Amino acid sequence: MPRKLSDTQRALIDHIKPAGRIERRPGGFWCAPGTPNDERGVPAIWFGTQTVEALANRAVLIVSQHKESHGRSFAVEYQLKEETDNGADQIA
Repeated sequence: MPRKLSDTQRALIDHIKPAGRIERRPGGFWCAPGTPNDERGVPAIWFGTQTVEALANRAVLIVSQHKESHGRSFAVEYQLKEETDNGADQIA
């Protein structure tokens, strides 16, 4: 039986649903495109890499862009899988 999504994972899906994607900003902040920054330059709403990767491991998010740096490749943008229901409690 699939595990339930955490509240944070559901919040991430709800946050990016309008844009359908999430991008990595400098400092490792993950947020929807167009998310404004606060007075410190930090996105007003952001999520951590562990939350993003947990949803990618469940195939809820799919890598749409990556970057090469220091001989490594890493994701800088994920797309929300189209059939994801933002109200779903469980996703395989």
